[in-house]
Amino acid sequence: MRKKVMLAKALSATRTLSLAGALWPSPRRELKVLAYHRVLDVADDDAFDFDVELISAGTADFDWQVRHVRDNYDPITFADLLAALDGRAALPSRPVIFTFDDGFDDNYEYAYPILRRHGVPATIFISSDYIGAARTYWFDWVSYLVNQCGGRRIELPGLGQSFDCPTARSGRRALIMDLLERLKRVPDAARRAAVDELEAASGVEFPAAGFAESRPMSWDQVREMADNGIEFGSHTASHPILKQVDDAGLERELGGCKQRIEAELGRACDVIAYPVGGAHAFDQRIIDHVGRAGYRLGASYQRGTNDIDALETFAMKRIHVEREVGREQFAAALALPALFA
Repeated sequence: MRKKVMLAKALSATRTLSLAGALWPSPRRELKVLAYHRVLDVADDDAFDFDVELISAGTADFDWQVRHVRDNYDPITFADLLAALDGRAALPSRPVIFTFDDGFDDNYEYAYPILRRHGVPATIFISSDYIGAARTYWFDWVSYLVNQCGGRRIELPGLGQSFDCPTARSGRRALIMDLLERLKRVPDAARRAAVDELEAASGVEFPAAGFAESRPMSWDQVREMADNGIEFGSHTASHPILKQVDDAGLERELGGCKQRIEAELGRACDVIAYPVGGAHAFDQRIIDHVGRAGYRLGASYQRGTNDIDALETFAMKRIHVEREVGREQFAAALALPALFA
């Protein structure tokens, strides 16, 4: 990673990145899809009780990223992509789609004003059970609970796991990453039970007003954004790992979320992003259910770009945007994705 950062800075300093498209033309027509979660400024990571790894960019960097894409590429939506696939319109030559997963309200408070100021569209994949609710997403609740348990012994029979919660914040952060990874790889009922066990062991109750630092958007915010250039897709109803959900549960997670979004916005919801989205999170069974639920496109969280002429419509790849990615590396990932994305 460090070598790539140094190379990106060197290419940027010599202005090679600005010539990359001409010097290294892609052998195919490419669609690049950027994947974000949160846009938020955090002054002190150690004072942040939630999953800091979900913060994709601070506001200044996000503003720069949006301007860079606007000035060098052609921002589109999935609706534009579908119009091209249907033969109703042509795609621009350098299409890029901004996407956000989950639906945190900082997407409305910070990302949306920047996107709107620069006239750039985006797609936000939302989990409908959380929108308008006081509670936060289960994975951020896990992060919060672990951060309240420093120095305590935690027993999670549902996972067959027990551990001493570190007193140091860095140790708890590593524990959170490990615990979340375990929770993503067990049957959905076991995941839910383990989160309940963690809550009981912590002795912490969710506050009635929720958390200002980890709050889903409201439906009023979603509707306002939808009326002003932001596209909304499905991220399932409750954000389970779909591969761990049985067939009956999939019908609710997929169909229920799609129907709720369409009812709230009065427009079609044709695209879904699979929660977590790696190879262990979805498979052909999931893709079959997604198609039967009426979706036309599906986005994974697997790294890469997409061949427009041979598009994997239910397994589209995305370029991850993370807070530690500097401006030169962001530009390099778009200019030379085979090397940097």
